[in-house]
Order: sequence, then structure tokens, then C-alpha cells
Amino acid sequence: ELVAATAKAVAAGLGGGVNHEHVFGESLESRWQRRFQSLHLVFPRDLPIGLLLGGRAAGGGAHEPGTGLQRHRAVLFKYVCDSLRICASALVWDTRTETVLNVAWAGGRPVVVDCTEEPGQLREDYELHQLVLQLESEHPGTGGAGGGGSPVGSRGSLLQ
Repeated sequence: ELVAATAKAVAAGLGGGVNHEHVFGESLESRWQRRFQSLHLVFPRDLPIGLLLGGRAAGGGAHEPGTGLQRHRAVLFKYVCDSLRICASALVWDTRTETVLNVAWAGGRPVVVDCTEEPGQLREDYELHQLVLQLESEHPGTGGAGGGGSPVGSRGSLLQ
């Protein structure tokens, strides 16, 4: 299925699943911090997600694996789905736990898409889909309520 393949591609570009170690014992978080520091970016002002994708190190050196945390993967997945019109999707961001979920409409059903733990895993979640629809109806024309714990940037209803 195209949605699962997209999630796998996003994860591969951003360093693989959360348990994939490029350097023995190095966690995804520490790999991201190392990459962020090597790019000399100012947080939170700068975070061009494309620079987190794998590629040649500065100066044409060895291949540097991509790295991206859950939130980076979720934003990139939504961007790819919207840009390529793969499926209707929404981001649900819980600011209390710093958890970001992708909710997508795939195979005629609402699913939560995993781009981090088990990339490409799709899990049906009608309750979360109903929450997205409720928040969209409460805040028409905004693509969601924005801010704490709400969907951000969904393009119309997931039923489209």
C-alpha cells in the first residue's frame, strides 16, 4: 500500500526505525543532537527538515545517515502525502507529551501511521479520526484548531 510505503521511505530518509543504530549504542535522540550540532543551526529558529535527510557529509566526505525525531518524521510524512496527493492526512500533536501522530485515510479507513517505531505500520483508529473531524468542525477554514494537542495543517476532511 502506498501510505505504508511512504512512511517507510520517510523513516529510511531520516535514519530508519527508532531502534536502528548507525553507531553502536547511539540512540535516535543522540544521533539527532549530533547532526543538529554539526549543521550549526539555531534552535528553534532554524530546522530545515531536508537537512536531516541522509547524504554526503560536508566537504564530500562519507555518507552521513539521516536522522529525525518523531515530530520531524510526522511533518515530513504529512508534507509528502499532501504534495504528492497520496492520501488525506492530519497531524495530531500532543504538546504535553511531545507526541505527534499522523492520521491518514488509507484503504477506506482512518489509520494512525507509524514513521518511527515500526515504520509503515498502519493501525485503525476511528476514535482519533472522529476527534480530528470534531476539531476541524469547531475551527472551520483553519485546518484544525492549532496549538496544544490539536490537529495542525490537515487539508480538509479526512473523508475526502
